[in-house]
Amino acid sequence: MGRNVIAPNAEAPTALVKLVAKWDYQRAVDRIAPKVARWHGLTADLVRELYIARKHLNGQKGQRTDPDAEDYIRYTWNDFCEAIGISRQTANGFIRRFIPAELSENGEDKLYSQEEWKMLTLTEAPLTTREEERLIARFMHTGVRPEGFTKGLEKIACERLSAKKNKEIAELWKGSLHLETKRDYLADIQLLTKTKSRFQLKDQEQLHSQILMFRAIHGYLESFKKMPDLLAAASNLTGKIHDVTNILAENLADEETAGET
Repeated sequence: MGRNVIAPNAEAPTALVKLVAKWDYQRAVDRIAPKVARWHGLTADLVRELYIARKHLNGQKGQRTDPDAEDYIRYTWNDFCEAIGISRQTANGFIRRFIPAELSENGEDKLYSQEEWKMLTLTEAPLTTREEERLIARFMHTGVRPEGFTKGLEKIACERLSAKKNKEIAELWKGSLHLETKRDYLADIQLLTKTKSRFQLKDQEQLHSQILMFRAIHGYLESFKKMPDLLAAASNLTGKIHDVTNILAENLADEETAGET
C-alpha cells in the first residue's frame, strides 16, 4: 500500500507539545513585538500607496469609450487593484480606516485597526448644539464647507445626504417620487455609444450581479401572457431604469464637484 500523504506526522504533536511547554512570555514578547511594529509600518505604507493611487485614478477627467480620444482614461482604480492582486473592496476597506500624515493630528500616517475603527464609529458623539446643525444644514444645501465645519460634522452630513439619496432612490423605484435632473445623462451616453464598442464588466462581483439581474428581468417579463401587458411592463421598467440612472449619475457628478472644492 502506498504511503498516506494526507495523514499527519505522528512526531509533530510531540514536538509541538514540547514547544508549548518551553514557551516563555518575555522571550516571546521580545521576539514578536519588533515584527509586529514592522508589520504595522509596512501595512500603513502599503495603504498610503493605495490611498494616493485611488485619489489619482478616481480624479481623472475623461471617458472610457473612445481609446483614440485625448481624454481617454486608460487605467481605472479597479484596473490598478487587479494589477497588484487585491480586490477593490479589500483596498477600499483599508483606505476607509486610513488617515494620511498630511491630514492626521500628529503628522503621521494612521491606519486604524478594525476594532479601533468600530469603536470610533460607534462612539461618535451626537449633535447637541444648534450651531452644529446650522453648519450641517448649510453644507448639505450648498456643498461648501463653512468655517468651523469639522471632519466629524462632515461625516454626519455625508451620512444624512447618503440616507436621503437612498430614500429617494427607493421612492423612485416604487413610483411615489419623480425627480428632475440637470441633464439626461443616460440619453447622452446612449448617443455616444451607438458608434463605440460594447460595455464590458471586469469586476466579477458586478458581472455576477448583472447575470442575476438579467435572469430576474427575463423571468419577470416572461410572467406576462398578453402582449399589451408585457409591453406596458417593459416600458415601465425602462422608465424606472432611466430615472434612477440619471439620479445616480447626478449624485456622482455632485460628489466629484464637491471633492474639488
